[in-house]
Amino acid sequence: MPGRILLTRASLLAERLWERLWPALTLAAVFFGLAFLDILPRLPGWLHLGLLVALAAGTLAALVLGLRAFPWPSRHEARTALETRGAPGDHRQPYHRPLTALEDQPSRPHGDTLAAGLWEAHRARMLAAAKRLSVPFPSPRMASRDPVGVRAVGVLLVVVGVAIGWGDLGQRLERALNPTLPAPSTAPLTADIWITPPAYTGRAPLTLAAGTESDAEAAGGVAAPQAAGPLRVPEGSAVVALVHGADDPALRVDGTGGATIPFEAIGDGSHRLEAELTAGQRLAILDDGDMVESWPMTVVPDMPPTVRFTGPPEETSRWRLRLPYAAGDDYGIETFLVQITRPDRPDAETLEVDLAAPAPGPADAELVEQPGRAAIDLTPHPWAGLPVTVRLKATDAAGQTAYSDPIDTLLPERQFQHPVARAIAAVRKEVARDPDQARDAAKVLDQISREPARFSHDSVVFLGLRIAADRLYHSGEDTAERDGVLDLLWDLAIRLEDGGLTLAGRDLERAEDALREALENDAPDAEVERLMQELQQALQRFSEMMAEMMRDMPQMPPFDGPMPDTMQTLDPQAMQEMLDRMREMNELGARDAAKAMLDELSRMMEAMRNMRPMSPEQMQQMQQAQEMMRELQDLAREQERLLEETFRQSQQFPQSPLSPFQQPPMPGQQQQGQQQQGQQGQQGQQGEQEALTAAEQEALRKRLGDLMRRLGEMTGQVPENLGDAELAMRRAEDALRGQQPGPASQAQGEALEALRDGMGQSMQQMMQAMGMGQGMMMPMPMPMGRGQMPGRDPLGRQQGMDPDTVEVPTEPEEKRARELLEELRRRASERDRPADELDYLRRLLRQF
Repeated sequence: MPGRILLTRASLLAERLWERLWPALTLAAVFFGLAFLDILPRLPGWLHLGLLVALAAGTLAALVLGLRAFPWPSRHEARTALETRGAPGDHRQPYHRPLTALEDQPSRPHGDTLAAGLWEAHRARMLAAAKRLSVPFPSPRMASRDPVGVRAVGVLLVVVGVAIGWGDLGQRLERALNPTLPAPSTAPLTADIWITPPAYTGRAPLTLAAGTESDAEAAGGVAAPQAAGPLRVPEGSAVVALVHGADDPALRVDGTGGATIPFEAIGDGSHRLEAELTAGQRLAILDDGDMVESWPMTVVPDMPPTVRFTGPPEETSRWRLRLPYAAGDDYGIETFLVQITRPDRPDAETLEVDLAAPAPGPADAELVEQPGRAAIDLTPHPWAGLPVTVRLKATDAAGQTAYSDPIDTLLPERQFQHPVARAIAAVRKEVARDPDQARDAAKVLDQISREPARFSHDSVVFLGLRIAADRLYHSGEDTAERDGVLDLLWDLAIRLEDGGLTLAGRDLERAEDALREALENDAPDAEVERLMQELQQALQRFSEMMAEMMRDMPQMPPFDGPMPDTMQTLDPQAMQEMLDRMREMNELGARDAAKAMLDELSRMMEAMRNMRPMSPEQMQQMQQAQEMMRELQDLAREQERLLEETFRQSQQFPQSPLSPFQQPPMPGQQQQGQQQQGQQGQQGQQGEQEALTAAEQEALRKRLGDLMRRLGEMTGQVPENLGDAELAMRRAEDALRGQQPGPASQAQGEALEALRDGMGQSMQQMMQAMGMGQGMMMPMPMPMGRGQMPGRDPLGRQQGMDPDTVEVPTEPEEKRARELLEELRRRASERDRPADELDYLRRLLRQF
């Protein structure tokens, strides 16, 4: 029962608090309702602030008045309320106030038994009635205190405000508590200036502001620093100025004569101006002749480009002209080319060849020259093989041009191996040098066409020669006709030389350049895939033409010795696998790995394009070189056999003097005499075997000497390693004759190592002697069939010689990346996911 009395006291406390605090709570509800409805920020600042003060003061006053002399409910009040308001709802209960009745005492506590029984029955009925009492609910009786229902206004405002402003309640409450009061104006004029440098400079726009407000920064650009020195403005920058609140504004640029540029009125007290800065030291805004604001500046002139040769032009391995240079411009070179003229024909038209422009320097850097090397292929041009004068020309975006000093050089000329192709090239060169020799050249072409056996009765070559001879004979002074014949002669020479292999190589190079540009510019995946397909087709065509050309050449027997780097064989399957791998890297979004693999593939394809077949004379020399290399291999095998034989002898006769395999006897051993006797008994047999081995070593040394003599006659020099091998063999022979297998084994090991090292060196010297440079192609069958030769790259060259490697994802990394890609695609296809998550997944997929 005490617990119900305590709860009743709490109910009475809540009832009295509500009766006294409802005015303050209503005012607070009105404030929150107005705040959630975002009404207060829409009011004038003074009214907004006034309402806040009034609501705050009213709420505070209501709290003070309501809580002053607050009556806390007592236990007696709680018991009375529990008896009067907590009785059950039925009116059949004849007894009232059971709690008070339980506290009564009988007037005659020691009466008769009947009276005592009646009293106990009475208490039992009161106790049962008290148990049926319940804690009354607070009843503040607000109908009598607020008959018009003012308190409902605050509740209604809060409910409507929450429903309307849901999701933005915090920001609305913050705006309601921060009234915006108008600040007094401190400046009568505002001005905003935008300075936009020319687009080719790559510089960001500058913004300047004068007055209390600025529209410039809101419109974008870079705010000019206040104390960072004069503004650096590129020459030709556009100026746009907007002034508000001025009567007669003007713009003055000091350093240009002090002239002012008036603004144009655009209405409502605003003025606008557009101008171009070409010079000046200070920019000023004037109004009625009075200066409002000024800024120091420096107009940076656009310097002309610089270009020069850093070395003489030189010829590359593929008859290209390499031009080392250094060029630069303060904002980057727009066009870059080389001009080529004929010193013996000043009236001839200047030949101009576009070059890749050097990359511009940093945005804020001064003019810095960028070194570079340009390679151009002018072998198809009629001037190939003739002395010319070259000069570099660089032009910037402003139209300023710079030239290098001219240099005289000789244009590289392709060297043809086919006799008819060489004759056609000579005729073409003669006509290009002296057009007056056109009729004589036509007669030479006619004579060549009358011997079709010299060009394998190729009908295309025959018809081309006849047409070229006729057109050249009747060309006269027609320069265009003569140039067309020269182009035709070049195509005929190329067809005879490599059967169209050069044209296929050009297609391969174009496909490679297009794919590299797409990867560097982050082209769409569909475009990259299309270019990869074109590269694959070009590579296949080139490989087929090269394989066909190799089939027409006489085959050399397989050679399993060390292949020099200058000799290359072709493995298209391995290159195709690398192309497939690059396609997988692109699909996984690993563009950097795809670029690295393209660089490696480009190096291989460049080597393919540079391959040249061997002439018949070189084929014969190559067979002789292979025979010598086989003899060297036989010598190495024989030397290895002798080394093993000498080692067995040292093991069979361990007590041989000076043998490195023998343990010397300890002083004082009792068995020393027995060992000496056994050693004497074996001496004869050991001497006979070592004498035979020494004779074999001598014969092997003489064979090596004869081979060194023939190699010297062929190459003009003898590899140093072979000389070391011959000396080591001589030391081994002397040691064997002296019955010293230990030193003999050591010398034989040195001879074997020198022989193996000398193989590669001998092959390199023979290749150089035969004129087989980098890119020579040998028609030799692949020992691994379709696969790749062991220890070689896809071009059949020795591996392990290049320290640079292509860093691509490993197989586990690739597998993990593919799993992530599939999971992203699966989740992106589930349309029941939230829109934000789907958008995030689509952004992730775009990275792949």
